[in-house]
Amino acid sequence: MLEHIQVKEMFKGQVHEHVKFSVTIDGNDYQGLYNEGEINWFRPHPREQLADHHVEKIEAKAHEKIQEFKD
Repeated sequence: MLEHIQVKEMFKGQVHEHVKFSVTIDGNDYQGLYNEGEINWFRPHPREQLADHHVEKIEAKAHEKIQEFKD
């Protein structure tokens, strides 16, 4: 299912600093922004193709990866 998570900083040192992440799931690429503990998905949103419990697991793994990146 979850194949890859890539994390990078955007606008480092600026007021609108965010972490952007990309996730590959079953060959489909999804992207989003992480800011102040919240994930905001770009379109297409993974909930359009996956069940809510799968998306929750993916978001938990994304949170872990982002915390590792920030530390």
